[in-house]
Amino acid sequence: MDHKYTDSHVRSDPSLRLKAIEYLVCYTGDFDFLLGAKRSHQTGYDLNTGTIRGVLNCMLVDPSVINMPTPAKQQFDAGDADQVPYRDRPVQPQVRTSPFRLPLRTTWKKPFAVSLRAQGKLIHQVNHEVSLLVKYVYTDHSQDQFRWQVNWFCTRALHINPAGNYSKNYRLLHRVQAKTLLRDGLLAELPELGRREWKACGKCEEASPNLLSPSA
Repeated sequence: MDHKYTDSHVRSDPSLRLKAIEYLVCYTGDFDFLLGAKRSHQTGYDLNTGTIRGVLNCMLVDPSVINMPTPAKQQFDAGDADQVPYRDRPVQPQVRTSPFRLPLRTTWKKPFAVSLRAQGKLIHQVNHEVSLLVKYVYTDHSQDQFRWQVNWFCTRALHINPAGNYSKNYRLLHRVQAKTLLRDGLLAELPELGRREWKACGKCEEASPNLLSPSA
């Protein structure tokens, strides 16, 4: 089949609609599209142009249909078209809504961290090599933020928000504070820790030993 029927064929030749309906009335096959079109016609619906076109193209490949006219190839004459001046479509500038993440290297004055949770009794060590100061850059630079990403030797666990406050579940400690916790079980300047039997995190000690030893 070189060419198929188009909507233009159906609109320009009313006899094609009659041929399609005659075919549907006598159709006894099992093709769902044709069965649906036949039911629509039998219930009184006026078949639209697209359905008639589909029926005609089915007739083209049905060997039981004889003397079916081959649809003429339609030629488009550019001279018949309205002349519309070309205009570039305006391109809307893309506004980035999510910030750009810019990691920055920094140093840490407090090398230890503890949990405020009641079951937390380990003193962890901060891994300075992979801990970062992150700047979040927005299109509107007045919204730029800084956030510290603190990694322990045993796991990534602590983030500090842009205001500089620690996560409500953790605290960073100086070495002297960490040693005091090990010795006395509490810190006067951090009463929220309470009194506990603190001990050094074994995994952190394996990665960076002796930081809490008496001579350190």
